[in-house]
Amino acid sequence: MRDNTLRKKLLAGEAALGLWAGLGSETVIEMAAPLGFDWILIDCEHGVAGYEVLPGLLRSLNGSNSTSLVRVPSADDFSIFKRVLDAGVEGVLVPQVYNVDQVKKIVSACRYPPQGVRGIAGGRAHKYGLDFIDTLQRSNEEVLVFVQIETREAVENLDEILSVEGLDGVFVGPADLSAALGKTLNVDTPEYQSAIEAIIDGAKKAGKPAGYYCNNIKDAKARISQGFQFVNICSDMSLMIQGFSRSLRDMKNV
Repeated sequence: MRDNTLRKKLLAGEAALGLWAGLGSETVIEMAAPLGFDWILIDCEHGVAGYEVLPGLLRSLNGSNSTSLVRVPSADDFSIFKRVLDAGVEGVLVPQVYNVDQVKKIVSACRYPPQGVRGIAGGRAHKYGLDFIDTLQRSNEEVLVFVQIETREAVENLDEILSVEGLDGVFVGPADLSAALGKTLNVDTPEYQSAIEAIIDGAKKAGKPAGYYCNNIKDAKARISQGFQFVNICSDMSLMIQGFSRSLRDMKNV
């Protein structure tokens, strides 16, 4: 099992820059992987990809230093964790969490005994048995588990959530969090700003990194300056839309 480079970077207190991959395209990920992203997240919640195509998407990262993350579609289907982790994912991002009991179950589902209840079996993550013992021994330490703070309840229960042993960090989903706080997509309300400050302060106090979903470079730089440690600087969907639109606009303006 290889060292988790994102984990090392976060432990060192460095900012980690990512690509949000929602198109489910092996080609897109294969193009991006050698460029130097610290992490590439395959979105299986709102993106195109499902479990069946996940191994192929992960192979597109072969030979790169980018850490592979997957956002799973649900916080409550614990069977999905063993499937994505056995496929070779190096970290999971879990949406729509509410309380500490839920987070404890998520972490347990991602850790082998005695730290958790993850089932033991050979798979792609174990090189189909060729790396079975090493992966079994190191996975609890190397695999990252992040949960999204995007509900009012999660903000209220933040300190308890961050105290869960085996949880590696939290990640803000601004669209859902702003909606949960009553003003969808408005991240400038006092209540939203207060929640963000609480998340940054709580993560810092717990000694765990906080991440943020960003829509553009300007946003990413601002969130890093604010205290968030891992952010996506772009998404494959937005880059393609921007590129198509710019090409048409530039052509029509000739």
